[in-house]
Amino acid sequence: MKQGFLRSSRYSPGNMSRESLEALFVGRSGLMEDVLSRVTTSIQGSAKHYVLLVGPRGSGKTHFLALAYHRLMDRLAMDNARDRVAVAMLKEEEWGVASFLDFVVRILGALADSLPEIDAEIKEIRDRFSKDPADAEAFAAARLRLHTRGKTLLLFCENLVDVFEGLGEDGQRRWRAAIQEDGNWTIVASTPSLFSAVTLQDSPFYGFFTICPLKKIDFEAGLDLLAKKAAHERDAELKEFLRTPLGRARVRAIHHLAAGNPRAYVVLFDFLDRELLEDLVHPFLEMVDELTPYYQGLMRQLPPAQRKIVEFLCHQGRPRTVKDIARPCLMSHQTAAKQIGELQRAGFVSKTCIGRNTYCELSEPLMRICIEVKDNKAEYFRLFVEFLRHWFTNRELEQRQAEFQHDHNADLDRLHVEEAVKRSSVNEDDPFLNDLREQAEQCRRDGDYRRLAEIQNELVEHGGGVDDYRERVSALRKAGDTDAAIAAGHEATARFRDDAGCQNSLAHALYDAGRFPEALATIDLAIGIEKDPSYYCFRANILLRLSRFGDAIQQAQAVLRMKHERRHSLVYLVIAMLDLGRPYDAEPYARELEELMPDEPNELFVDLCVVSRFHLSQGRLDKALELVDRALAIDAGHQYARELRGDIRWEKVRHYDQAQTAAATEPLADALDRLTLPDPEDFKINKERRIEAIARIVTTSVRNFGPRHLPQGLVKLRKLLKDQLEGDVVGAVLTCFLKANVGSGFAGSLVDWEWALSGIARSLAGLTDCRIPIEMLRVAVKYTKTGNERHLLGLPLEQRRLLENVLPSATGERADRSPPLRRQRPS
Repeated sequence: MKQGFLRSSRYSPGNMSRESLEALFVGRSGLMEDVLSRVTTSIQGSAKHYVLLVGPRGSGKTHFLALAYHRLMDRLAMDNARDRVAVAMLKEEEWGVASFLDFVVRILGALADSLPEIDAEIKEIRDRFSKDPADAEAFAAARLRLHTRGKTLLLFCENLVDVFEGLGEDGQRRWRAAIQEDGNWTIVASTPSLFSAVTLQDSPFYGFFTICPLKKIDFEAGLDLLAKKAAHERDAELKEFLRTPLGRARVRAIHHLAAGNPRAYVVLFDFLDRELLEDLVHPFLEMVDELTPYYQGLMRQLPPAQRKIVEFLCHQGRPRTVKDIARPCLMSHQTAAKQIGELQRAGFVSKTCIGRNTYCELSEPLMRICIEVKDNKAEYFRLFVEFLRHWFTNRELEQRQAEFQHDHNADLDRLHVEEAVKRSSVNEDDPFLNDLREQAEQCRRDGDYRRLAEIQNELVEHGGGVDDYRERVSALRKAGDTDAAIAAGHEATARFRDDAGCQNSLAHALYDAGRFPEALATIDLAIGIEKDPSYYCFRANILLRLSRFGDAIQQAQAVLRMKHERRHSLVYLVIAMLDLGRPYDAEPYARELEELMPDEPNELFVDLCVVSRFHLSQGRLDKALELVDRALAIDAGHQYARELRGDIRWEKVRHYDQAQTAAATEPLADALDRLTLPDPEDFKINKERRIEAIARIVTTSVRNFGPRHLPQGLVKLRKLLKDQLEGDVVGAVLTCFLKANVGSGFAGSLVDWEWALSGIARSLAGLTDCRIPIEMLRVAVKYTKTGNERHLLGLPLEQRRLLENVLPSATGERADRSPPLRRQRPS
């Protein structure tokens, strides 16, 4: 295969360079890998594969085969397997195949690029044919076997249907026999549609090929193709434009015409940067003039009955049923159905079944051109009118129509624009804005709120309605851009002063920003316009944020009486009453809320947390824990739910209070036996509270039993906290104990403290976080014992200042502030 010389081609991708083929390949990577894998397997082993790509004209068959050839050559070179395969890449159009001998000669000709001696052999075949055709065929087949002996013969063949037609039945049987006899053939071929020679059971090639349909590319693949083509054309500005909401809307207009046909995307590529109407009309007409012979050629290939159906569909603006087609085409229902089936297999018609009805339309909308351009009665191109309606908004078209009053030299433009405006007024829709809204809906499904905000901004700028203004505020809020949401909300309320929904959107944006007084004033404006229960319900929520719990309760109860927004009102009532310390008043509302819990996860999450908090207030800890665990199953990282679960566990175990009570009557190690710590994850929630509680247990023990039990007790604490050691918990407990106790004096004798600190230092030697608090305790004991500030000077400044703030002055007498020991036990 010769090196391609084109960077881009609409009709001859086989002539494109390898770089261009790679750059413009989209949407079919999986199929490409499957085909190459089958071919590689055929070359490496005895099992051979035969692949037939099926797709209508313009679907990318030639592009696919050309790129498959290049990639396969790369693989063979990497594997040093080039000498194990003979590759014959036939021409895109092999018009000269009229017999099996012709076919073999064409294959030999394709091999001649790498085997120059074959040219002489082909000349000899022709010489023999003039004397004995049978001898010429035998000689040709023998030379082909000779050149492929010990190798896999890999044949790339386009438009296989034409080759089979040229071979005829006899040639097909001869080829099938050669494949069976030689055992070294592997084929990658393409065809616009399946044909009888491979579908009829009595055909030699029935069930022979692995059929691989080339499906239409979807919108995203089409967008990717156009973006890649822009990059390939070195048009960075256009490539970037295609990723904007407006650019995607332009591509949507092209997608409407291309209908998933890659060639049509390439044909329409040049329109992408046309902003003005006058920049579209004449290039479009030039494209029509270029495409008309192509599509007329396709029409001539069809039988008369099928041409009639295609012509009828060309004049239709929407899909039609078989019944709708049969009557105007003067056919019976059965005949029309049969012909439509043939057209579908040939790739001309697409069918969609809805209930019992089957709707038919042209697979390629651009094919309508070949009919319209020959219609002498037509004043305008209907296809171009539809294109304009997708390219511009209704407002832009109306503005252009008004300009025609002063421009009488643009009759062709005027005809198309007037018809576009007329259709818009009849259909009462705007395809351009609809395309943007379709993008917006996809963003909502994907949760891409940043892009959604960009699209909503385009909708607003291109004449969107009040709903688009509201949705822009909502998208910005969900994207986390609160300031922009507030600005958009102010723009919406200025544009639609009497719209309560815009006021409501602004109020929610202000609420997100924590500007609760402004949010309250704004939602009151919305309520002044429209008495919507949801506005009153949101007002109750704002009142909660302002800690106006009584007003929030009154507002939520008022919403309940409206018999609207019941669940949300119940949520606010329960929260307000719990915050007011009225859990028993909250009970009937919490019970009802529990019965009304929804299925939608986000709504359910809030209800679960609120009802869980209510049960916690009532001491029903098992139920509270069950509900909050359900909430965390929805959103495991939600901070409020995690803190709520920690509070429930705190109350459920009540291990800290029990241990502290025991510390008043038992040595520290014994008291800690009653301490059951929560899971590490729970411990991290409200960690400071837990550390302070443990420090109080240590303090209680020391106050009642002195310091001699500290070493043994802290060893026990270290074992209990082994799962939390990464968080330096023991050191934090000692630091907390230090701050709380040094200033109030040392319980017990200072000699016992010196002894205890020596033991503590030894038992906690491996914990680096304990070194500072132990050293500070040691210095505090020595200073308290001697009153000599020299001991304090051994500490860093920040530690010294901490002790100086709590220790008595060295110049004053030390007051005995130690409470009497309740009970002393021997160590």
